[in-house]
Amino acid sequence: MKKTKIISIEAVVLSDDKPTGVGRAVKGYIKSLIESDHENLYHIFMVAPSDNLSINKSNIVLHYFSDILPDRLQKKRYINILYKIKFIYIWFIIPFISKKIRSDIFIGTHGLLFPLYISRGIKTLYIVYDFVGILYPETMSRKNRILVKCITKRNIRSSAEIITISDSVSSELKLLIDQNKICHTVHLGFDQSVFYPLKHFLLFCRWL
Repeated sequence: MKKTKIISIEAVVLSDDKPTGVGRAVKGYIKSLIESDHENLYHIFMVAPSDNLSINKSNIVLHYFSDILPDRLQKKRYINILYKIKFIYIWFIIPFISKKIRSDIFIGTHGLLFPLYISRGIKTLYIVYDFVGILYPETMSRKNRILVKCITKRNIRSSAEIITISDSVSSELKLLIDQNKICHTVHLGFDQSVFYPLKHFLLFCRWL
């Protein structure tokens, strides 16, 4: 009989009121994963409840950094403070809870922040979106450039396997960081609120 796996997913970026491209990518990944997998148990970690991830399924457990606040402090201004110190949540608290619930797999989605430690026995996956800080250093200050480069390399080497968003990012990873790293390319889908259906394009062509 196949064992049900416990999968922890750090999804702090989904706590943003207006998620960026990374937030949309993470939302798409999690939504697709949960819709296609009804056998495993998922623990998803966010700073606070958000409309970006409204899921009500029996195999989903949601954890919030804001749970440490008493009810009287469950206000936007206090939650914003927690978001500013989210590195504490990702570096220390999420790994601790993942160990406590006996996770089999941990997936880091933030891009830069990744746990400082993960207990042995938990398989780690880290999502890499790009290598802008390494390939185009002129786009960052010297301080940020060094910081991003060191953090990215450390996160990749700390993770058992890597997920990238495109074939080009996978190739860059092997060229710049580690050619022997196990890497999985999971292409992004498209956001229907951004890309119009084909019928709109056909109407536009007729207008031309």
